[in-house]
Amino acid sequence: MLPDLTEKYSAVNKKPFGAFAAHHLVTNFFDNKFIQKKNQSFTQTYNELSDTSSLYISISNKLYLTQEEANAFMQFVYVGNTVFISASFIDTLLLSSTGTEQYNKDIFVKPGYRNTGLKLVKELTSISDSFGYYYIPFNNYFTSMNGDYNRVIGYNENEQPNCIVFFWGKGRMYLHCDPRAFSNYFLLTKNNYTYMHQLMQLMPADPEHVYWDDYYHRINYRKRKSASALSAILKYPALANAFWISLGLLLIYILLNGKRRQRIVPVQKPVENTSIAFAEAIAGLYLNEKNNKTIADKMMAHFNEYIRSRYFLNTHTINNEFLLALSRKSGISLEHTESLYRAMQQTTGRENVEDYELVSLRHQIEQFHKTHN
Repeated sequence: MLPDLTEKYSAVNKKPFGAFAAHHLVTNFFDNKFIQKKNQSFTQTYNELSDTSSLYISISNKLYLTQEEANAFMQFVYVGNTVFISASFIDTLLLSSTGTEQYNKDIFVKPGYRNTGLKLVKELTSISDSFGYYYIPFNNYFTSMNGDYNRVIGYNENEQPNCIVFFWGKGRMYLHCDPRAFSNYFLLTKNNYTYMHQLMQLMPADPEHVYWDDYYHRINYRKRKSASALSAILKYPALANAFWISLGLLLIYILLNGKRRQRIVPVQKPVENTSIAFAEAIAGLYLNEKNNKTIADKMMAHFNEYIRSRYFLNTHTINNEFLLALSRKSGISLEHTESLYRAMQQTTGRENVEDYELVSLRHQIEQFHKTHN
């Protein structure tokens, strides 16, 4: 199977977009502290604490909060604690309290892979002007902020602020809108781990406690919203009565009209595309063997076998006639067909294949199958 690229920033997740490396860096940085994991809402955490100089770290794909949770974060900071939050979407309930607005470009722009990077302000970095890797660009940024309380400490490659600090009461809240910068994949690329190390240097030197949030990265927002909506309905007797009556009528309707007049047509399982399955299985070896050349060769060999068996074309001679015939039979544009085989020929002629070349080749083969199917 292909590497799991799901963004699940768990402290024990060693997949590309887990947070095992980030948690390890925090543990090493605060080596005299026991890092306490929190698996509950911040409201519960705040009600249990009396800290005035602690650090709370939360990394998640999207951070959805209730009003009570947002208030608890603000109160925790106000008394002297520090909060570090990184999420591609930070709930507006919290952002509005900090006088900040965020733009999540991933929602509006179809992602594509390329070399991308981000950086800290010059006062904070002495190793590299920017830190980068090959993946979806760092596009998110903060569009506005209150200059009296906020300071910019980091930018994306477009010079747009993606990391800020908010001063509130006796404490500080760091807001970062590109959590992929704290993924295993990013931090273990070249010297990117120094990016997080330099950010940690901004945290309190000797915090009372260090807490690692292991709750918000796995929250199901839809379930929480549904539960909140239901709670709001049941809070009022009139709405609650109307809800239960409507539910009862719906059940009666289902019981009286539930029989189908036509026999259910069994769903036929589509023929499995073994070429895709095999290519995915081979590509999955990437994380374990790191032998990009061998993996690329096997992917291309199996793809060519697929072309021979499906379209009865001779893949031993790749020329204009072959590409034109494949384009006509598969329905794939000649431009895309030529691009795919050009990438395969370039890969064949190299002794070593870089990570981004392997990802690009896999993406083009996958697109060929998707477009054709």
